[in-house]
Amino acid sequence: MESSLMKRYFALFAALAASVVLGGCKHTPPAGVAAEVNGQPITYDKLEKTYRTQYPQVPENANADLVQSQKLELLGSLITNEIMLQRALRLGLQAVDADVDAELAKMKSPYTKEEFEKQLADRHMSLDDLKALAPSAVVVTCGAQGYNKLNLSGENAKGVYSAKDFVYNYNQLPPYASEDFSTGKRIAVVGMGNVAADIMRWLLQDSPTRRTEEVIVIARRGPYEAKFSKKELGHLEAHQDFAEFFLELERVRARCIACGQDVSVEKIAEATFPGLRKDNVIPTLPKLTFRFLSSPKEIIVGPDGRIRQLVVTENDLVLRTDGSTGAKATDETSVLDVDTLIFAIGDKHDPGLGLPMGPDGYATKPNVESNSIRSIRSSTSPWGAPTGSKATWTAAWAGSNDRRRSVRTMRRESTREHGPKPWRHEPRRPGCTSISPCA
Repeated sequence: MESSLMKRYFALFAALAASVVLGGCKHTPPAGVAAEVNGQPITYDKLEKTYRTQYPQVPENANADLVQSQKLELLGSLITNEIMLQRALRLGLQAVDADVDAELAKMKSPYTKEEFEKQLADRHMSLDDLKALAPSAVVVTCGAQGYNKLNLSGENAKGVYSAKDFVYNYNQLPPYASEDFSTGKRIAVVGMGNVAADIMRWLLQDSPTRRTEEVIVIARRGPYEAKFSKKELGHLEAHQDFAEFFLELERVRARCIACGQDVSVEKIAEATFPGLRKDNVIPTLPKLTFRFLSSPKEIIVGPDGRIRQLVVTENDLVLRTDGSTGAKATDETSVLDVDTLIFAIGDKHDPGLGLPMGPDGYATKPNVESNSIRSIRSSTSPWGAPTGSKATWTAAWAGSNDRRRSVRTMRRESTREHGPKPWRHEPRRPGCTSISPCA
């Protein structure tokens, strides 16, 4: 009776799964098959064997509903793994036998032959079962740990920070929480993305030690190229100095028109800055200003070792062949008086992760006969450093056609999971630290 009930549960689950995997095609799995993924069966025998491996100590009088729930969850994982494996196979990313043997040797090394066999027996596994767990693909979701630098002289001066390090500090993550990330009164934030918007909000509203009088956003392109959302900017509209913003639009108008962009207030309000058409915004200090078509050129350091001024290059806006816009530097420069500079200009892959590096990030080795990693692919935006969102890289090995090797997933949770609560839209207010504000 229990077995029949369990199979009815599985039949229902498999039907639901098949409706997703097969796009709604009506198909009943053959006898003994719990689910099919694009024609590839997942049998009850495999499910039972996997269950005994995952839950080797289940008592005979275990709650039947709990066991069924565990098996249903496990079946879902097997279906997901099969989908991932099929995708890896289509990309030609597979594991070679040498990698499997090397990993087995590492696993055996702490044990005698008898101890290792007992470990397998306790988990109801054979050596072949263990080999079948060798990964065909590895998904690493650790968040982006690297960041792009400005590559300017004075970049190591006091008051100059990468967005990643700055956010790690105010999210109270060690060792950054105990380091000096003091900010002054006039703060330049380079970039117009989501992370830049989060940092603006921290500096204007949430920092318990803030001394901010003005945040100046430095953007190498124009107002249409802002990447933060209207909702993110909506939290900051009361701080935006609209009078100065209108003057800034006039300053860059001719260069934007030359690229076919209409920078009238109506158009900009509709596209990226909706606060421009609101008449009920109550101005609030500190103020937020923008400087478009400008790129950092030089950091001038004061006698105290802290940034004193930022020299920016004036850019022209150019239209690329694909319809996107770019920035072209001119010979003109301007000098901004600032005492803090935070650059949020994107991320890069981190060589400290331990994966091979190439000129464009993680390396690709085209030799499919080698035992080394063939490719590592970024499948989501890896801006996981300050924001804490997960970035995903897929690493897989070339070689064997063994379909039965399951896909294994490795996750190292990022800032959102290990640090304080997420701060986007609702920043967390940490307690005061020992960091001293700049003089």
